[in-house]
Amino acid sequence: MTIGRFFSIIYDYLVNRVRRIYIGTKPKNPNKLIIPQFVTIQKDSVRSIDILTSKLELRLIAHPVIISDVNTWDIAGRNLFEEFQSINISPNKYIASSNKYLEVMKAVKTFSSKPRFWKQNESVLGNQLYSIKHASIIISVGGGMIVDFGKLMAKIMNIPFISIPTSLANDGIASPFAVIDPSGYSDDDIHKSMQTFTPLGVVVNIKCIKHSSKGDSNEFLLNMVRSGIGDSLSNITACLDWQLAFENGKEQMNYMALHQSSSAGETILANIKA
Repeated sequence: MTIGRFFSIIYDYLVNRVRRIYIGTKPKNPNKLIIPQFVTIQKDSVRSIDILTSKLELRLIAHPVIISDVNTWDIAGRNLFEEFQSINISPNKYIASSNKYLEVMKAVKTFSSKPRFWKQNESVLGNQLYSIKHASIIISVGGGMIVDFGKLMAKIMNIPFISIPTSLANDGIASPFAVIDPSGYSDDDIHKSMQTFTPLGVVVNIKCIKHSSKGDSNEFLLNMVRSGIGDSLSNITACLDWQLAFENGKEQMNYMALHQSSSAGETILANIKA
């Protein structure tokens, strides 16, 4: 560890511990979670904020940032914003328009202060930020793009992440991976699948998911579930590709992530009846 990084870590810890962004003797380590601490199917009579306050320390959600896009803000983001206000917490919001890395970085800088230090060279995707932070938790309310946006933002800021999906069309709502568009930041225009943080929790509101449909909401929901199952099954072959790339020296291997990615698809495959 270099002297510069050592002092960056000390600075990050001290300023955010004093400001009560970090709780306890050290920051939370949500990246060490294999699966979310909780997955809750929300009933109509229960508010999202009631679920969060029952599962998490109030101090942890004292400075939330809600990530949505224009559509999902109207479907569910605004309601969550107002629910926080009802318990005397003033949340912040960020309306994302893309999953571009440049926009993720813009959001990170919106909720942090100078001076900013980075774990590695700032040109590397997904660096960890050491700085004064104005958020204790990131909460994504939206589809796959918004969930991925929030996961990477939380990883860079080293704070926990909550997923409140409005779509069940993929397995990204609970996975530690995010698909990010590096165009404009990197010469490589291919979307990158990056390891981030497993969500601390997932709250699924079926009513909001149905509301995101313009047609037959029940058929729409079934199609999304079918799509999500297909996405989970595709992880089996994706993991085989990963192993092959590792054996040929093209990729690094994370066996914990490999097992997590493949196990969901294998569980579904084992329970398919002929």
